[in-house]
This record gives sequence, structure tokens and C-alpha cells, in this order.
Amino acid sequence: PIKSIFFDIDGVLFPTAEFADIARKNALNAMVAMGLDTPYQKLRPLLGQVIEEKGSNSRSHFDSLLEKLGVEKRLRPRLISAAVGAYHDTKAMIQPYPEVPRILQSLGEKQFRLFCASEGIEQKQWDKLYRMHIAIFFDDVFVTKTKSMEFYKKIVKAAGAKPGECAMVGDREEKEIAPAKEAGMHTIRIRRAGNKHSA
Repeated sequence: PIKSIFFDIDGVLFPTAEFADIARKNALNAMVAMGLDTPYQKLRPLLGQVIEEKGSNSRSHFDSLLEKLGVEKRLRPRLISAAVGAYHDTKAMIQPYPEVPRILQSLGEKQFRLFCASEGIEQKQWDKLYRMHIAIFFDDVFVTKTKSMEFYKKIVKAAGAKPGECAMVGDREEKEIAPAKEAGMHTIRIRRAGNKHSA
């Protein structure tokens, strides 16, 4: 029987892409309001390039953007502060999908152990769970740079469980479903309208 359930966070517990779009828009508009002489319409695709080059978890997106634009170094701190402040202010909007808290509470009441298995930075992922008021449901969060069969074997062991007693809930076949199956776990694929990973 399944005793432990692992959840991906982004696109499974909350609409990551939707939040990221709003947060980045607010950050860029904050820089424009602080005096950056470049319209949002030009900034958005440039930021997209930076994120692709640096990866979504880089801490230097806005600095790299201003470097691309040729903004003087002495002017960058005020612009970056405005962008980071607006981005973090947007985090107050983070909400889980409507059904998520009820499902997590129900699973907890049935004595399932709940974990998160995600790509990214551990503190950032805990921050998301805390802001969504669902952190209390989870025993632990496991993070990795790349999801693989080895990662799933490792986290099952870290949870003190056996693969056959665990289920992985995700929205991406190549990152959550296939490698978790290879590791001997049960899998549940989430398909949400508008989620590019769920097609």
C-alpha cells in the first residue's frame, strides 16, 4: 500500500507560470517607474533571453538585463532594488490551486506522509509553500538540479520508505512520471488546462 506521497510544486500545487509572468511584469514596470528609459515591450523579451541563458533560479536576472541594455553600473542598484522589491511584493499573491489545501488535509488525516520533490532551491520552495499556507502539511522538501531515477531512489530512501510504498504526483512525463516509475514508485500525472507541461 502507498504510505508516502511526493508532490512536484510548480504547476501541480500552484500556477507557477501565471505567477512568474505577473511578477516579472511588475518588476520591469517598477524599473521603468524608477527611471529606466526603456519601454516594457522591449524589456520583456530581453528578460526572457536572460532567464533562458542564466536559468530560472539565477539571482542575477535583473543585473544581467541592465548589463545587456548598457546601463551604467552606478545606476543599477536603484533599478535592481525596485525590480526585486516589486517581484517580492507580488509573492503576496501566491495562491495554491483551489482544491490543493483540502486534498492535502484529507491525505494527512488518512495518515499519508507528504513530501515535495522539486527542481530549484530548497529555501525558495519552502518559501512558496509557506506563503500558500500549506507548508504545515509536508514532512520535507527534496530539491535537485535535474530529476532522474537516481534522485527519486535517493529521496525515497531519505524518507525512510520503499519505492513500492511511494507515489509521485507531477505534471511532466519526462521529469516526474518516467524517472519515478523507473525508480519503482507509483505515479499520478496531473493534467491542467493551459499548462504547457500537461499536454
